[in-house]
Amino acid sequence: MKNWRLVLLVTLLAACVVDADPTKPALPTATTTTEGTIAPSAPVPSITPPASAPVLPTEPAPQSDSFLSGIQNSLPNDWTLTVITETGKMGHPHGLEEPVFRIDFTDQTRTFITSATELHPYLRLYFYRINDKEKILGIIQQESIYSWDIPTYFAETKEYIIVTSPLYINHGIYTEEAIALFTPLEQALKDYFAACTPTPMQHTSSMGVVESDWHIQQIPVAFQGEWRLQNPDGSPLPDDYKNLVFRLAQLPTDCRILRVENGTLKEAGTMWFASLEGATLKVDFVGQFHLTMGLEIQQKNGQIQGTFNHAGSGAAFYSGAVTLIPYNR
Repeated sequence: MKNWRLVLLVTLLAACVVDADPTKPALPTATTTTEGTIAPSAPVPSITPPASAPVLPTEPAPQSDSFLSGIQNSLPNDWTLTVITETGKMGHPHGLEEPVFRIDFTDQTRTFITSATELHPYLRLYFYRINDKEKILGIIQQESIYSWDIPTYFAETKEYIIVTSPLYINHGIYTEEAIALFTPLEQALKDYFAACTPTPMQHTSSMGVVESDWHIQQIPVAFQGEWRLQNPDGSPLPDDYKNLVFRLAQLPTDCRILRVENGTLKEAGTMWFASLEGATLKVDFVGQFHLTMGLEIQQKNGQIQGTFNHAGSGAAFYSGAVTLIPYNR
């Protein structure tokens, strides 16, 4: 019986040796959860849920750490954030489902007083897939008739539509003091989210101001010029198209569809989309015609050939192979 202390000591030493095995993962130095508060100077944790949290098979990975780091770096002094991703713990405004993830913001260094109670400035944001934007905006409109926990639009990025609720802005308190403490955070976040969302390019033509989606800065030299369209066998296109001239200028802002009228060229459309995929130039025009006119062309056998489409919104007026020939004034 005198040796029981020796046996216990040997057992404990053996356990320490096992735990020191370098092939085993290090034990955490602190308990971690998906709801840990992150100080602005702290590293951004992954927002991947723990293995025990149920995740739908079709659920995309949450936004990258760089996105969260950008949010964290944009926070005004003394504001901290909490990232929540665990299904069943995120909650949602009335009428919506749980988001991809939720972020709570708070400033523990400042308070405002309401009904003799001190509260910290606070904001809760829900992040939904941008693909669900139209559905969510519809729900926001439907829910606006209610007065409790209704969803409201906050901002959006190229990947997320971001929703909050009046209840989750300063705990639903809208005194001048509370709003003054909240406003710097609101502005900082909206500025950051706006920077994450490419602003649509715009250009002005006789068609008015047109939002443009140009993936190239210049039209390749081989495609530049003023072109008419004909069938590959040399026959003209139907009457609606045989008088059209496609001006592919060096700069996308100068590209137009023109119509020959009494020997002169009149502007009929402007180019809103342009991309170069391999050797194929893709351009789409909008203007004084119903639906979009588009070309997908490339150089073949010393000619510019491809397809022409007058289509959109589920309808098609014309689609077929074409050859581009120079327009001679």
